[in-house]
Order: sequence, then structure tokens, then C-alpha cells
Amino acid sequence: MVSPIEVNWFAVAAATAFAMVLGMLWYGPFFGKPWMKAMGMDPNAPMTPEKKKAGMKAMAWNVPIALVSAYVLAHFVDYTASVTWQDGAQTGFWIWLGFQMPLIVQGKLYENKKNELLYLNGGYQLVMLMGMGATLAVWA
Repeated sequence: MVSPIEVNWFAVAAATAFAMVLGMLWYGPFFGKPWMKAMGMDPNAPMTPEKKKAGMKAMAWNVPIALVSAYVLAHFVDYTASVTWQDGAQTGFWIWLGFQMPLIVQGKLYENKKNELLYLNGGYQLVMLMGMGATLAVWA
């Protein structure tokens, strides 16, 4: 039986905030235009109210998604006894390599997604999980 852990909710909230800010930057000013092109969208098209509403809805859904990810990652950080930012980042890396990246590669293989999406989404997931892991480990 897995022993219970005490979750530091401030660390989970901080890791969630990190994921949200990173996502806004990653898919905005950093790599927004290449991501839109890889998705088949015109990055120069005007923002319609419908597009803005859809984007806000997606971002709103991302909050609980990031919260669940941070909560579950907090368990892995505890199970691996990660207490430094390096330990937490390494835990995030292994979670990315073993769970996230296979799903992203499957998207390429079975859904015929472009290589650019593999790199952009895979890169975001890597940085996000390593950053969340580092945050959770330091605040543990």
C-alpha cells in the first residue's frame, strides 16, 4: 500500500500558476505563431469574438487540468523524496518521458499530427513538468 502524503496546497497552487503562465507565454509570444501554423490556423487572421470566447474557454479548462497535474505530481515528488529544485525537475523529466511524450508521439503516429506540434507541445510539457516538479520539491 502506498503511504499517504501531506500535500502542500500552496506549492500545488504555485505549480498550477507556473503552468498557466508558461502556457500563456509558450503559446503566445514565444511560439504562438508557429503553433498556429502547425494547427492549420492563420496567425494573421483577425481575432473574432467567437475565437476569443473559445480561447478563454480553453484557458478556463486548463486551470483544473493544471491543478490535477500539480496535485498528482506532488505525490511523485514526495515518493521520490525530491527536496531540491534539481530533484523535482528530474522527477518532472521522468514523468514527461514516460507518460507525456508517448502520448504526444502517439498523436503524431495515429492522428497524423505535424512534427512541429510534436516539438512545440512536447517542449511545453517538458518545461512545464520540470518547472512544476522543481516548485513542488522546493516547497515540500
